[in-house]
Amino acid sequence: MDSHQVVLKPVLTEKGLAKQESGSYVFWVQPRATKDQIREAVKGLFGVKPVAVRTILVKGKRKKNRRQNFITQRPLRKKAIVQLKKDEKIELMVIGKKK
Repeated sequence: MDSHQVVLKPVLTEKGLAKQESGSYVFWVQPRATKDQIREAVKGLFGVKPVAVRTILVKGKRKKNRRQNFITQRPLRKKAIVQLKKDEKIELMVIGKKK
């Protein structure tokens, strides 16, 4: 897979942004991507070398359609937490700081 296909987008929640202070960055990734593929994709996209990669499978929620009375399932998603060295940062993800 191409590195743009592996890393889909960053997770911009309060918890995800709080992890940035400790050097961890959270991304939505392809569910079939392995830790090695995620590590290489982050290295290629942002020019940083990840120390560790942790992944979480997030099950899709069940949603009930009240008008047509049937239940649909949202798709499975995968979240990756990428730990960087203390002196490395991803500049695209810095929020609220001026240069």
